Amino acid sequence: MTVRVLLVDDHDVVRSLVAALIAGEPDLEIVAEAADGADALAKAGQLRPDVAVLDLSLGGESGLDLAAALRAACPAVRLLMLSAEGDRRYVRQALAAGASGYVLKDAVVTELVPAIRAVAQGDRFLGLPDPAK
Repeated sequence: MTVRVLLVDDHDVVRSLVAALIAGEPDLEIVAEAADGADALAKAGQLRPDVAVLDLSLGGESGLDLAAALRAACPAVRLLMLSAEGDRRYVRQALAAGASGYVLKDAVVTELVPAIRAVAQGDRFLGLPDPAK
């Protein structure tokens, strides 16, 4: 089974890097990319991805608000938050908004692909910062 992924980040460079990382995986496929919430909702409604990878902060928009809107519009889509914010408060907010996973941007190379697979299978994936740091 191929996991169909929607990437949502307001930074073109981040989307391109994440897409390149995922492109090398035979079981993952990027079906669309979006830079804002409205575009993400439209593409998710049309394409019905399995997993949406969402930036926590989308310029002037909240990725948390988008997560809740995606869950309402496309209940089957699983949500994975991608963030530079390691504060556990944001993790709790993401889970409350319907996310099944949370990956820090500084760990994207090692954690993103396993996180997408875990979330697609219905599991949780929480890439949390080391509390000793």
